[in-house]
Amino acid sequence: MRSLALAMQVVTVGCATQSPLPPSTRPEEPQVAVELGDFEFRDERGRSDRPIHVWYARPVEPGPQPRVVFILHGDSRTGTLARDLGAPYAREHRLIVVAPQFLEDHYPGDSYDLGGMVRGGALQPRKDWALLLIEHLFDHLRERWSLSVTRYDILGHSAGGQFVQRLVLFVPEARFRRAVASGAGTVAIPDARVDAPYGLGAVAMDAGALDRSLTRDFVVVVGDRDIDEGPRPAVVLAQGKTRVSRAYRLFAAAHEAAVERRVTLAWRLRVVSGLDHSPPGTLAIDFEEILK
Repeated sequence: MRSLALAMQVVTVGCATQSPLPPSTRPEEPQVAVELGDFEFRDERGRSDRPIHVWYARPVEPGPQPRVVFILHGDSRTGTLARDLGAPYAREHRLIVVAPQFLEDHYPGDSYDLGGMVRGGALQPRKDWALLLIEHLFDHLRERWSLSVTRYDILGHSAGGQFVQRLVLFVPEARFRRAVASGAGTVAIPDARVDAPYGLGAVAMDAGALDRSLTRDFVVVVGDRDIDEGPRPAVVLAQGKTRVSRAYRLFAAAHEAAVERRVTLAWRLRVVSGLDHSPPGTLAIDFEEILK
């Protein structure tokens, strides 16, 4: 019966939906003044030799408990665009929107997409993963802006979606409230028979950590028209020929792992009718999930 309950969850949350209007296209609503800025961040608790640039939009008067939302950019590496797309939500909802920019010089090729877990094809020590940088940056923001919030939200599209999905799976202790990964080109499935960064193989991860991963608040978003792709390595194609099929494969693997481990799967899959790989359209869906 438990297996059936989880299987039904897939059907329920996979319903097609319409994309919501972004704030800039809705009828006039009260807006707050926001500060647009940027700074360089060196992770002194990780790889300080690989700085990132951080772009942000934050209310001039944020209130006592402002929500922090990280936006992870795609392969374009345009943190400014990610910040600017998120700025209307900062104005309407008094959010602190933070867009880290992972520079090609320090995170070449797919090392950003894969959360800094591999470099030159070799799995890196956990302490060097870029996934952990998000946690360290959050601590920096709390100190920099005297924030009392203890959790954040995070969303990522395309390459950023690959990053966020691996954060959920491999760093279950991360302090996010909700994570949303959309249009991810590759996935890491909770299966030790598949080597990292596409599975759990070769990663030291205890049973309790995997249980925590599967019970975190995580939403996978994909458009049913997000099917145009370039060349992919065989290990990726083995999980599905398109982003859509790989999203289903990820969720199926998570379902199987949850049933085997007798935990309640908290992940949700949202397949959006008519949506392709467009960042603005997908971001509206991502923020709808974040704001729930």
